[in-house]
Amino acid sequence: MSRRPSTPLLAALAAAAVLSLSGCGPVGGSAHAGDAPEPIGLDTVAAASTATPGPAPAATPAPEAGAAATGGPASARPAQGGGNPSGGGAPAPAPEPAPKVTSLEVAQQPSCPIQGTPDAPFSQPGTDVKIAWSVSGASGAAVAVDDPGRYGAYGRDYPASGSLTLSFPCGATGTTTHTYTVWPAGAEGSPKTITVSARASG
Repeated sequence: MSRRPSTPLLAALAAAAVLSLSGCGPVGGSAHAGDAPEPIGLDTVAAASTATPGPAPAATPAPEAGAAATGGPASARPAQGGGNPSGGGAPAPAPEPAPKVTSLEVAQQPSCPIQGTPDAPFSQPGTDVKIAWSVSGASGAAVAVDDPGRYGAYGRDYPASGSLTLSFPCGATGTTTHTYTVWPAGAEGSPKTITVSARASG
């Protein structure tokens, strides 16, 4: 099967033929035999076909900003993240404080104005005593009266900060003493005790 000449080659051959015909005009009804055009060789045709401009090469896209500094596209660079420098997550929360009685005091001092008798040492009560307390690390408080070794002997459902007014039985003679103990709710190992005294008179 013969190959068809390419379009640039045919164009070059046609141009050469036109030039050869126009090179010698008719003189007396005949062409100049001695002025025949020089034959065109294959080298000339090949040069003409080679000189035909072809399509321009595709432009190479410019690299992304920052790619030259990192040696690759910007999207390939690792993200600059924050976080804990040690590699862990959020810092651990601070531990809860241990339950304790922060304050326990006498809000009203009792008295024993009337002296009792040996047969009925506590028959004559004195004026009331009032205690006040405050606890931390617990939602409530427990109270004991004259029983510091038994958790909540007088009650276990008191508020974390509160007060309590109590009778103060007096002895027949001398000084009467009572103790009052407060715990943070549920913390049997963290009590605080206060001692209140009043002297009988009369």
